[in-house]
Amino acid sequence: MSNKKNIGIIIHRTDESMCQNLLNSLTDVMVPDGYEVIVTVLDNSSSKAASYNEGMQQINGEIKLYIDESAIIVNKNILKDIVRFFETNPEDKMLGLFGSEMPINGDYSESQNCYGIYGYTQNGKNINLNLGKKAIWKQNVTCIDSMFVATSSDIEWDDSVGEEFLIAAQCCRFREKHYGISVPMQDMPWCAYYKKSSYNEQSNDFKKDRLKFFDKYKKIIQPLVSILITTYNQPVFFKEALESALHQDYHNIEIVVGDDSTNTETKKLMQEYIRKYPQIKYYYHNGPLGGRGLENAKFVLNHSNGDFINYLFHDDLFYPTKISTMMKYMVRDLSEQLGMASSARNLIDENGVVQGQINPWQPIDNEVLNGMEMAEKILYSSQNYIGELTTVLLRKKLLKQNNGEYLMGCFNGVRDKANGDVATWLDVARQGKNCLFLKDVLSCFRRHSGQNTYNVTIIVNSIIDWLNYITIFGWLDIHKKNTEELSYYYDRWYLVHKKNISYICNFIKSEKMEIQDKVRFCIEVLKLIERGEYQKVRELSQKYIRLNYENLSIGE
Repeated sequence: MSNKKNIGIIIHRTDESMCQNLLNSLTDVMVPDGYEVIVTVLDNSSSKAASYNEGMQQINGEIKLYIDESAIIVNKNILKDIVRFFETNPEDKMLGLFGSEMPINGDYSESQNCYGIYGYTQNGKNINLNLGKKAIWKQNVTCIDSMFVATSSDIEWDDSVGEEFLIAAQCCRFREKHYGISVPMQDMPWCAYYKKSSYNEQSNDFKKDRLKFFDKYKKIIQPLVSILITTYNQPVFFKEALESALHQDYHNIEIVVGDDSTNTETKKLMQEYIRKYPQIKYYYHNGPLGGRGLENAKFVLNHSNGDFINYLFHDDLFYPTKISTMMKYMVRDLSEQLGMASSARNLIDENGVVQGQINPWQPIDNEVLNGMEMAEKILYSSQNYIGELTTVLLRKKLLKQNNGEYLMGCFNGVRDKANGDVATWLDVARQGKNCLFLKDVLSCFRRHSGQNTYNVTIIVNSIIDWLNYITIFGWLDIHKKNTEELSYYYDRWYLVHKKNISYICNFIKSEKMEIQDKVRFCIEVLKLIERGEYQKVRELSQKYIRLNYENLSIGE
């Protein structure tokens, strides 16, 4: 009995001449040590999927190759390269020679980022190359071309979709099991084909077949997005916010609601919604969890399942294309360099009337900021340059802390007390991720008299948070700013916040002792900056952080 492992090659034959060309090219291919090759040619007239499933059942092989009959093998070491790839990358279970992202509408012909090499030949000798971006060793993708597919795990092929979407459906089935799909590095094409790629050539039935495919696999094509709504005693505003989340044109969404209300009005309102919409998860806390909503924000985040999250404050609104527009760009980003996406937003009043836009920065066109640019713009302006939590869609994994829980409002392990959004944007920047800012208006920020924005405690904590960001920024190894460089940002903090600190001093005696101590701290910092004693500012801020902030993990 042979101890060798099997490599199965499965071919669906409809053209005798083409198939023979492929078989001839296989005779020169080098077989890896410890393996033997089993070639199965099937004439199942019903479909290619039926042939592939039949071949998969017939061959007991660790690796299976599904090769279109129009192929000829150019790389004589192709089997060795495939074996080495799967041994080196056990998380990857599917390999193709040309691939891309799967757009959120399921039309792979609209892909913006293609990787690999597709060789097309008319005579078997001269090869025209369709070049994608070059994979550096490998590139993870979400869809591959159907002409050459290698797998290290068996999953039944879907015979219910059209042939042009057969591999797209198979990719979805592998993705559903969280198997990696990749394109390897190729200096020269490993294969050439007598047929053109389905990325370039579509049949008359392509549109109809795409709709059928999308309807079946839309929840895999579109990564799950969690919309997180925290609410407190404002059922009218909350209902409008919830309705705007439910009317998104993106299909794969869950809505997680955390209710801090001290009454049951919102709870009663939610009963009908829960019955009607299974994508809603509702949690009533019997009163505030604490931290003026911060603990509720933490709760809904840790009870979400999406790869991407977007907060929606109970008094704000989404426009219907908010999530789909941002996710269109996120799924294109196969290397995951985009950590978050923001956009222009409208300011609305208590009645929902648009008052204009509120952007401190408005690009003429869509723009990507790298991490360093984002951090410097935020710190220099000393304002929320990117947008409120409602505005921004994030990769959830960027919020995971060292203790395993997910937290908003942490900058390098320091959890702030007021500006949860700004601290998070800075932490995304710290991790070297980029921010996409879209010029289109996709959400609304509501101003009304009941907001925490007008609370003195929130204002004072926010001012101190802004000071801490500068100090923490200087601590980071990736930026490592000396005191002279930080003075630039401390001066900006002085100019932006001096007026507010002076205003609060007018009625400080009526506030709690804790607030009075914080204001005195701010005054002391102002005086040090006026005298140009920036090193003392830095030392004082470092000391304050250690004494007053949790989850400290920063260095000296």
